[in-house]
Amino acid sequence: MWLVEPFDIDLDAVLSNQPEDDAPPWDAGASYALGARVLRGHRVFASMIEGNLGLDPLTVDQGTDAAEWLEVGYSNARAMFDGVLANRASATRSGAPLGGDYATLGFSEAHVALLLDIPVTGANCLVLFGIDAAMVQVVGLNAAGEVLLSQRVAVAGREVGSWWEYFTVPVSGARETLVFRDLPVGIARIIIGLDGDTVRLGEVVLGREIYIGAAQVAGTAGRHVTASRYEFNDFGRLSMVKRPTRREMTYTVAIEKDHFDRLEGRLGRITGGLVAAIGSTGRTSTVVFGIMGTIEWAEEYPDFYIYAFTVKGVS
Repeated sequence: MWLVEPFDIDLDAVLSNQPEDDAPPWDAGASYALGARVLRGHRVFASMIEGNLGLDPLTVDQGTDAAEWLEVGYSNARAMFDGVLANRASATRSGAPLGGDYATLGFSEAHVALLLDIPVTGANCLVLFGIDAAMVQVVGLNAAGEVLLSQRVAVAGREVGSWWEYFTVPVSGARETLVFRDLPVGIARIIIGLDGDTVRLGEVVLGREIYIGAAQVAGTAGRHVTASRYEFNDFGRLSMVKRPTRREMTYTVAIEKDHFDRLEGRLGRITGGLVAAIGSTGRTSTVVFGIMGTIEWAEEYPDFYIYAFTVKGVS
């Protein structure tokens, strides 16, 4: 199996066909009322005070109760980079021209609802989570603009173009997760297009994959964890507090001792951080995005180790 540690992506350099119009841009010379919302650094902030003047939302400590600006979340056009799967970016097909060289690369304004153009260096793995679309197209270009990768994947079950195909093209299972491993060396741009009338995308993970051993099918198990609960209020009335459900996956992994000795330090550095874990590219149920938990030892043999860890999915 593999772990992918997400690269830090310069959101200023990401191009999208979606406007960032969630709120007006922050103006250093404007005075904002309590509750007023602004857009700053691809994130939406709400003013927590009256007469909020000259205070940059990006400089406000979000960990204090007295924060003058409250970060509401990333803009819709950048929500797929916020690290939270439940905050999915959404787009509706408009048919407006995409511009640039996208048409020559096979992207069509007649089908594409969401388009992302991401500069990247050194990535060899791309994982898309929380997909709700008919088709996903991924194109990778080198610095000279040459196409190194071009794939189209039907994720809604099937794609048909005529009445005959409606009866002859088999229906496959819809997928919310796609994994593109072994990206060609030299990719400088990744272009992602989602086709459909209305599409959604939860998270884009671009990074370098790390082989960490062979996942044990019998010892690898997933579960859904919810923070929802029932509570009694001051008057004795029972009510439910509904919160998101997250998916966790515990992996049991076997690895050669020499390989693990070289890998152990790196695993220690990424423990507690966000990762994409890929148990098997053929089983999307084993592909999870979340926080990597502590490594637990299961068995130690002369030539190999068996160890386990849990990736706590981010809602």
